This record gives sequence, structure tokens and C-alpha cells, in this order.
Amino acid sequence: MATGLYAQLACDFPRDPKMLTAGWRARAVYVEAVLFARENLTDGALLRVALPLWMQDMPTRERAKHLDALVDVGAMELTPDGWRFPYKVWREWNPTRSEVQEKREAERERKAEYRRRKREEEEQSRGRPEGVPTGRADYATSRGKQPEPEPEPEPEPEPLLPDSVKPNITSRVTALRLAEGFNRP
Repeated sequence: MATGLYAQLACDFPRDPKMLTAGWRARAVYVEAVLFARENLTDGALLRVALPLWMQDMPTRERAKHLDALVDVGAMELTPDGWRFPYKVWREWNPTRSEVQEKREAERERKAEYRRRKREEEEQSRGRPEGVPTGRADYATSRGKQPEPEPEPEPEPEPLLPDSVKPNITSRVTALRLAEGFNRP
């Protein structure tokens, strides 16, 4: 269900005078409308025919009534096909459909190039004898990056008492007393 898209709302959105005038149900419709428009890359347009596709827990006519109330307070605009967020408001918070598609395409190409390079490296390394470098470190430095250093081994914990001071502990009570600093037999 996750699309990798997110919608932004100003933290003071519920206290905006327009939203207060429209009422809490209209604010809920507004939020759902933002989410629907963002998820479906409509560039802020909400078609009347798409009303049944979102916020199914509110009747379509009631949603349309609240969208009209949002138009009345200036939070939405009426179009021949439905409603839309004012372009300036939509663009302040959201990329356009074409921008999202360009970003997705660039990401697709980047991942395809990475997979192609990995495949070539694996094919090249299959024919090498054991111990022959694969050139991966050279690739990293050729791109201006340093190869990752080998991790340091975990240090051994230091003993609580040096060997010369360790007593012959035969009972748990004696061990607890020593831990608490008591030197009584």
C-alpha cells in the first residue's frame, strides 16, 4: 500500500482562520483531499468523478458539501470538473507530477546502472584465481571515495581484579562482600 510519497501540512493548519471557519469536518476532508491528490499525482486537482475513491467513511455528497465550504473560505478553488487546491499553495508543499516522474526515472536509471556494474564485477571476478583483487577498492577511490576501513576488533573486557589480588572465592556471600568492599571473613 505504501507509495513512497508523503504529504506535508503546516503544523498550524488546524488553527488557520479559513480552516476554523470551514469546521472540523471540512478540515478532515481537506487533509484526505491532500493525501489523495498527492498519492495520485493530480497536481492538486480533485475530480468529482473521483470522489467515491477516497474517504469512503463519509458520504460523497457530504464530502462535496465540505469541499464547497472550503471554496467559500478560499482554501480550495472550484473548477468545471471539481475542485483544486490553489496552485501557489499546492506548489509550496508538493512537487508536480512531472517532477515526481522525472525523479522516479532518474532513480530507476541509477539503480539499473548499479545492478549492471555489480553484474559486470561478479562476472569478472568469477574467472579470477583466489586472492586476485577484484578492483572494487580501485573503483571506490576513482570516484573520490576512500574504501571503508576494516572494523576494529572489540577490546577484551578488563578483569575486575588483577590476578595477583583475586581471592579464592568459595561462596556467593563472600563474593558479594568483596564486591561491596567488605574484607570480613
